[in-house]
Amino acid sequence: MNKVRFILLCAVVLLASCAPVFREDIMKDASLNPFLSELNANAASYEGKLFVFAGMLDTTRVTKEGSLIEAVFIPVDRWGRPGDYMESVRFLALYPLEKGILDPLIFRKNRLITIAAIYKGVRIDRLGEIEYPFSYFEISDFRLWEDPYPAYNPSPYWWYDPWYDPWFPHRRWR
Repeated sequence: MNKVRFILLCAVVLLASCAPVFREDIMKDASLNPFLSELNANAASYEGKLFVFAGMLDTTRVTKEGSLIEAVFIPVDRWGRPGDYMESVRFLALYPLEKGILDPLIFRKNRLITIAAIYKGVRIDRLGEIEYPFSYFEISDFRLWEDPYPAYNPSPYWWYDPWYDPWFPHRRWR
């Protein structure tokens, strides 16, 4: 009897680990990993279409329209999990004010986010000191991934702290 329970538990864990990031209907209706340069070149033909992709956050601004995130594009796998970086292409995505706000302290630089968003066209905004044509999306749903390098508070009692490693560069104050 215990062997059957163990096998069932393992099956549930394996099936849950292969679950998509978003609901099945969103994943079925959306296109994965759009080529942002192609979207910008043919903006009129892609407007209103749903896409699923990921990004590494650069900035999050709260505006009158809602929360506007600027991120670097990252492709996703078929379940919606972020993959490897391919190229440095930026996009803007708006989370409407009616749905709430995205706190800039939580949605901070270098966090990974997977979004299901509707393409709205090209929006010219500032990137440093230049005007840059961003692909512009409206977020329908999102998943913020766990911070791979959380802030670490080194113990003053380093000889007692089993996790203390002074040579590991990501375990320092930000």
